[in-house]
Amino acid sequence: MAEPTCTICQKTGPVLMPLRYAIVPDSITQQLPAWATPQTAFPALSGYHYALRAVRQGFIYVFYNTGALPENAGFDWECWGVAENGDLYYQGTTGLGAQPVFNPLPCGRPVHKATNLEHMALSEKALKYETWVAFSHAPWEAEALDLYTRDANARAKRMQNITPAEWNSHILAQENGLVQASEAALNTVLDYQTTPPFLLRDEERPTYRVSSLTDGQYGFYQESVNPHTTFHAWSRQRAGGAERSIRAMQSRCQASSGKPISPLILALQDPVGITHELAYWGDSLALAHQCYLDELSVEFATWRNINGVKS
Repeated sequence: MAEPTCTICQKTGPVLMPLRYAIVPDSITQQLPAWATPQTAFPALSGYHYALRAVRQGFIYVFYNTGALPENAGFDWECWGVAENGDLYYQGTTGLGAQPVFNPLPCGRPVHKATNLEHMALSEKALKYETWVAFSHAPWEAEALDLYTRDANARAKRMQNITPAEWNSHILAQENGLVQASEAALNTVLDYQTTPPFLLRDEERPTYRVSSLTDGQYGFYQESVNPHTTFHAWSRQRAGGAERSIRAMQSRCQASSGKPISPLILALQDPVGITHELAYWGDSLALAHQCYLDELSVEFATWRNINGVKS
């Protein structure tokens, strides 16, 4: 008897790769590609700008607007849990009971396709009905799912949509964060670049120093007080893997009839994640000031002790 297809890494269907809008320091030169220009422009910034990254740890909710009565629409929802490295784990229909993904093990099948965890194989409903997608850092309760099922206005404010035509057409307008998957599109994502700007988080850095001493003059290292790191983990296994990921998406992006479908990429709004980064940089500046004072205290204490020994 054949083993059933793994819903984690071998399921087929309309394939979607979710990304997220992220904020990065100006020391990273990559900008948003034209196709990822959001419908509502982001606020102008100084010292940092927006770019695309793999999704961070949390949840991705998908709603298929089949027109079913709200009390019967539970199975029009699906949910994926996102691990810290951006891998996606299917958590079933209805959207309820989603659990955070921590240190997940491979699916256990004889042939585990790890690259397939970078994207989602949706229900074939996506080819017939409008599909709505949203990222959340926390699981949604039944009240939230019911609100976005019943209230089209609330759903449009919180979620991003894909129409059936955008799956079935080979010509897709490249705007508002939705584009047909291609190697060129993925290479604009920081995590996929061949030499990605993996800024180490402060806890990963072997050393962290703020104060400097040049020709007897005390100062500080500018890079230590500028935004220089990231709060959210990088998807390091994706570096240079755009071609591999596109092949994997194309291999499983098909209708139940076996007809190939063009996989899509969608950049998701993540205002909470952007707030995390901004707050972290603000906290890091306060930490840098404290480090500066601590380092100078050591310098002055050493100077005092040396002079004491000399005299």
